[in-house]
Amino acid sequence: MGALHAWCAGSPQRAARWLHGPGGQGKTRLAQQLAAELSGQDWKVVTAVEGPGTALPPPGSQDLTPDSAAGILLLADYADRWPLTSLTWLFSNALLHRPDVRARVLLLARGTDPWPALRSPVSRSTC
Repeated sequence: MGALHAWCAGSPQRAARWLHGPGGQGKTRLAQQLAAELSGQDWKVVTAVEGPGTALPPPGSQDLTPDSAAGILLLADYADRWPLTSLTWLFSNALLHRPDVRARVLLLARGTDPWPALRSPVSRSTC
């Protein structure tokens, strides 16, 4: 948890991290704890979902304006199951490219297969 907090507080302005491990090891719980702690520090926490069958959020919960947020944390669970084009598109979201707000993208996955292919588009988007 300390390493994730240091990553969120550090440079650069935008950064992404691929957190992986076998199922049931606590990746989602760790991300939820980080989200709760950062929310308490005035960060805007956003959860990205992909694909058919995803649960839609309740009306009114989709406000993505950062307002005076100290930072943006975007979480994507099961990122290794997302199509590469969807992950690449996610990094182009304007929410992550505001010059006045620190942005972090935490991708949770069971494996690392998609990460090498994603690193180049992520680097180009400076995320």
